[in-house]
Amino acid sequence: MPLSDANARILEAFAYIGIGFFLRSIKVLQRSDGESMLRLIFNVLIPCVLLRTFATLTLSSSAFAILGVALVHGVVLTIAGCTLFGGREKAEDAAYLAGSSSGLNLGLCIYPFAEAIWGFNGLTAAVIFDVANQWILLLVSYGVFLHYAPKKPGRESLLKTTLRRSLTNPCLLALYLAFFLQAMHMEIPLVIDVLSLPLAAANKSVAL
Repeated sequence: MPLSDANARILEAFAYIGIGFFLRSIKVLQRSDGESMLRLIFNVLIPCVLLRTFATLTLSSSAFAILGVALVHGVVLTIAGCTLFGGREKAEDAAYLAGSSSGLNLGLCIYPFAEAIWGFNGLTAAVIFDVANQWILLLVSYGVFLHYAPKKPGRESLLKTTLRRSLTNPCLLALYLAFFLQAMHMEIPLVIDVLSLPLAAANKSVAL
């Protein structure tokens, strides 16, 4: 990609950020609007990005290499978090700090900036990395949190509820469907394709 195109994409990304900052400064947007946008991003837009990118991905050695790096990265972060924070005197501190060390929030900023700087190839690499990261973030981090959390009545019920919510998270549901389509060598169904295309395209501007 020519340098001029990369610079234009970066300027576009910062323009979106500037627009959001300006609208917030003149009180057109409120904190509650941002919270609603976050729910939209994590429950609708990012799942569409994951589905469209991974379902149409041609698996290669580089893709598996990125997945391997992501898994190692997640394991190292988890071990480091448990080692550094697991010994805290307050169980709540140990749970929050160790649990939050396991994964990364890539969708909110990394997706749009990867796309802005490196185009579709950069977005694809970020999504491949995030496949492993999502599992670590939504499953391993919760497991670490519950391991260090104070022992209270109803702990097992909380664990089951948390696991069920994690496994049915929209991001993971999108990955389940993408894995199925890849395994069956199928294209994205027409209705889902038509609906998800503009939603996935909106992720960059809304997230920034």
